[in-house]
Formats: sequence, structure tokens, C-alpha cells
Amino acid sequence: MYLPGIIVRLVFAFFTATCLFGQCDDLEVSTREARQTSEVVFQGTIEGFRGSGLDRIVIFHVSRVWKGRVGQTFEMTAIETNGGMCTAFWSGLLVAGNELVVYASRRFVPGGKDYLPLRSTTTLVSRAKDMGALGRGHKPK
Repeated sequence: MYLPGIIVRLVFAFFTATCLFGQCDDLEVSTREARQTSEVVFQGTIEGFRGSGLDRIVIFHVSRVWKGRVGQTFEMTAIETNGGMCTAFWSGLLVAGNELVVYASRRFVPGGKDYLPLRSTTTLVSRAKDMGALGRGHKPK
């Protein structure tokens, strides 16, 4: 049976998303794949926080941008996890002064308005694997 190209691509995208986010504890995502999946990729230092609980926001001072429209300051939801969520920051990363490389998107949750990080690759700059694969990037605008 032949399926039109669009259906094949949709099935592939659904399968990929299920693998990436349904069982991300068992899957390592390459820098290249993480960049393709994300809407924004940047390097920034945590300046502080606003709000609390589910309304907590982390504020980054951005020093380098590889993808997306990111200014000198970037704010996003500050959800943390010990492993249960694929689109949250690892517990312990969100500390004022920490410098992170962040891969994030609003597409991770249908109808999403807030950026959520890709947990498997968002990390401290000092622990980031293969940042050279991102290229030179540019200063924030």
C-alpha cells in the first residue's frame, strides 16, 4: 500500500516525537538533532527569577545565539525535574550565576505559549557536549 508523502512524514514526525519525548530517559539526542528540534538555542547566564511555583520564570543574560530571535535578556518558564519530564530543566541547574546552553521550543507542548527546554541537551556550558557542532553563532540582538 502506498501512502502519500505528507502522511509518511507525519507518521515519521509522530514516531520521532514519541521517541524523543515519551522515553527521553533512554535516548541521547545529538547536538545537531537538538538544534533542529528547538526554536531557540542560546548561551546565557542566569540573572535571577520572578514568580513562584508553576509561574516561576528564569531570566537569562544571553551572550551567544545559535538559533531563533533571542535578545540580550531571555525569559522562560523555570520548571525543574529529577528525570520525569523531558521538557524541564534538570534539578539543580537553575541557580543564579550558572551559565547554560539552552535548547528550547514552544512546540514541545501542543498550543504552547511558553518556551520549554529540551532536558537532554540543556546543561551547564562547562558540561556541554559538542558545542562546536553549533558553529560560531552570533551576539544577541
